[in-house]
Amino acid sequence: MQDSRGRDPESIFHLRLVAEQISTHLLAEAITALAEREQWDLELSFQIDLVLEELVQNVVSYGYPDGREGEVEIEIRRIPGRLLIRIEDDGDAFDPFSLETPDTQSGLQERRIGGLGVHFAKEFTDGHAYRRVNGRNRIDLEKKLSKDRSGDANAASPV
Repeated sequence: MQDSRGRDPESIFHLRLVAEQISTHLLAEAITALAEREQWDLELSFQIDLVLEELVQNVVSYGYPDGREGEVEIEIRRIPGRLLIRIEDDGDAFDPFSLETPDTQSGLQERRIGGLGVHFAKEFTDGHAYRRVNGRNRIDLEKKLSKDRSGDANAASPV
């Protein structure tokens, strides 16, 4: 459902970025401001920031191997007890959740490089999905919220 201005009333965040390295910094600043406005606790703020930064960094680094310009769009909606996060980009088709789970048990010297960002996205959210829609990559994430002692539903649930 959209309001008279065409926005989803459950949307608490919407950002469209050029798929460039500087965009990860702009995203981090915007998420920090959102976390303050929404009064997220430090754990929730850290997890959402990390997940978004890692997934957007993957788009910037690997989504446009031919050097073309691209864009990334992030939207966060709040519904009772949950945050719904959508990341869309116009880069090459790629399902990040198809990657093998990285080895987190071996020492740093023995591990293969890569895959930790997607691992964090899986670990710090309660649901994830990928689809290719109208020539765009779409990642949907769900983060359950639990009530803290004050009754605020912004506290992160244990993952």
